[in-house]
Amino acid sequence: IISGQARVFENQLSYRIVDENGKILSSGNTMANSPDMGKFGPYTITINDLGNFTAGKMQIEVFQNSARDGSEIDKVTIPVTLQ
Repeated sequence: IISGQARVFENQLSYRIVDENGKILSSGNTMANSPDMGKFGPYTITINDLGNFTAGKMQIEVFQNSARDGSEIDKVTIPVTLQ
């Protein structure tokens, strides 16, 4: 489970889990549950299929896509180690 707080355009955010070799293990989108426009809201991402995951270093990336051009903006990267 990945959880946090986000203040993003239309409450839409994306995530990606990448291994130390740059291989994407999981990715997708979710919605923050913000009480109002411009406010932070909680989000929770549940990864159900761990079949691609092996022990080692990886990183979790959470970001929003720009409404202007689709580029990744406001990305937060968190290094983790799966044992």
